[in-house]
Amino acid sequence: MTRLRQAQIGLTALLSVGIAVHTTRLILGVEAVQDLVLTRAFDSAFAVVMLVAAVLLWRAKNAIDWRGMGERILFWVSFGYVALSVVLHGRSWFSEEATDVFAAFPYWYSAAFLAVIAFVLTLWWRLRPAACD
Repeated sequence: MTRLRQAQIGLTALLSVGIAVHTTRLILGVEAVQDLVLTRAFDSAFAVVMLVAAVLLWRAKNAIDWRGMGERILFWVSFGYVALSVVLHGRSWFSEEATDVFAAFPYWYSAAFLAVIAFVLTLWWRLRPAACD
């Protein structure tokens, strides 16, 4: 399996969990998600999944057949988003109140997240592996 394919699968797995959380937020509301889903244990495990995805993305950076600046921007924005998310969610390893940050994001953020992530995943799966991988 190529490093790009590993990164695609890791990113898809990570973002699928994010899709489930944000869809649940839109349906049930912030309070219900924080009480039922976004517990400290869940957030801690989610941070580990994010860390694995970040490593897979990093390993894939030289294994992509870059066809333009847009693909490079997609990669670095995706990597930056995942790396920042590791820090945000990794706080739950050290703090009881780490999941409270979820309430700081406005309701519309979840809807925007779903639209953007569908676009990002489509673009990621269109990337081609480099000949050397």
